[in-house]
Parts: sequence; C-alpha cells; structure tokens
Amino acid sequence: MKRIVIILFFIGFLSCDTTKKLSSTQDVSEANLLKSKEEGYFRAVGKDSSWILEISEQRIRFYDRQKQEDVLAIHTEPVLAADADVKLYLIQSVDQNLQISIYAETCEGYKNQKSNYKVEIKRKEGVKSNEESFSGCGNYNIDYRLFDRWVLESLEGKELDKTLFRNDLPSMEINSSTKKVNGFSGCNRFNGSIFQERELLRFTQLLSTKMACEQMGFEDKFLKVLQQSTGYKIKNNRLFLTQSDQVVAVFRKIN
Repeated sequence: MKRIVIILFFIGFLSCDTTKKLSSTQDVSEANLLKSKEEGYFRAVGKDSSWILEISEQRIRFYDRQKQEDVLAIHTEPVLAADADVKLYLIQSVDQNLQISIYAETCEGYKNQKSNYKVEIKRKEGVKSNEESFSGCGNYNIDYRLFDRWVLESLEGKELDKTLFRNDLPSMEINSSTKKVNGFSGCNRFNGSIFQERELLRFTQLLSTKMACEQMGFEDKFLKVLQQSTGYKIKNNRLFLTQSDQVVAVFRKIN
C-alpha cells in the first residue's frame, strides 16, 4: 500500500560564504518548459529509475518507486556551498532525515540520457535505521515565459532614444526549448546560447555580425550588458535583466 509521509521541517544554517558560481554547462537538445509555479522547476530520476525527485515553489517531493512511498516537504531555499556549484537541501523531522545535493556537472543517467546536474540523496528513517544513498541525474525546467520576442526599453537605467535607430529597435528572441537567443543590437545581428535556472539567466557564446554603423558605442554596451547580467524577473509583459540585484536592462514583450 502506498504510504505518504508529510514532513514539517527546519533548515539548519551553515556558516559559509554563499557566493554563487555560474559555470558553463553542456546543452541538452531539448529542455522541458516550466508551465507554472506549481510544476516542479527541478526534476531528477535515479540512474536505475527507482526514484523521482521534484522541487517546485511549493514543495519538495521524493518518491521511492520500490517502496511506493512519497516523502513530501514544504519548499525551502537551498544552502549554497562556498567552494563548488552545489545546492544542498536539508530536510529533518522526527522520523525522516533527507539530504539532497545537486551538483552542476554533466551526468549520464537512466537509459544513457545526459543531464546537466548530478544528484545525490541520503535518507535515514528514524534513529536506528541505516542510512540509504541514492544517485541520479536531473535538469532545471526552463521558464516558459522567456520563450518570446522582446524589444529593448531601457539600458542601465536610461530610456532608449528611439530616434537613434533608423530601422529596427534593439531586440531579441529567446527560444527556451533549444536554449538559444538571437536578435538585433542596433546595427548588427547576434546569436548565442542561454543558461537558465530558477531566477538565474545568463547569455553566453554571443556572436555578432561586423557591419559598421553610427551606433557602435551603444551596440557594444548593449551586448556587454547582456553578457554580464545574471538574473531576471518578468512582470507586466516586461523582462527585467539584473546584475547583483540591480536592474540593468528592461525589455517589453512584442505582441
């Protein structure tokens, strides 16, 4: 019979530097799109397919297929390791202890499927039971709201002077499923890749055509801002790119 274990837990605070490091990761051919905040933004599967891990904005779920048992916990923010790209979730209760480690490194899992993250889970039921270990691979689901065309409204706090551009305004189109971006920077066309996790967005491997024009200074600044931005928020059909929690560019969704 399937048994459900509901956990109310607390997170132990670790004394460590929580600076995030964003390393490049190997792209997968297609990325799952996150359709709502109720859906898990991270999903992992055991290398033998014996378990599933789902993390959403509301909860953390570990499902043991062999025991047909669910471990459910209220969502909490992970502890970030100081010396590696590791996110650590600690779940503690009277009868359950679960430690979930997510490593930003390429992983080959069930049926040789490649993922961008390695997952290790340690589970202990009660005081006297032995600790169980689980290994698997996972990926972040890409935010479906990014999958659109965006036109630039402001850069580094200054509204865009539309009179400077004879034809099109600077814009970009993000394809979340292929993790690609392409656009127009004011004079030249550009394309590249995106790296996206929950609330994180990086534009990488940007390549541009080499036409000369009057707005080369603006274009250089625009592309530099894209490459240096690290986070994002979407509100009222606008995409806000951020760096160190400061908004550095605002784009409007093109209907």
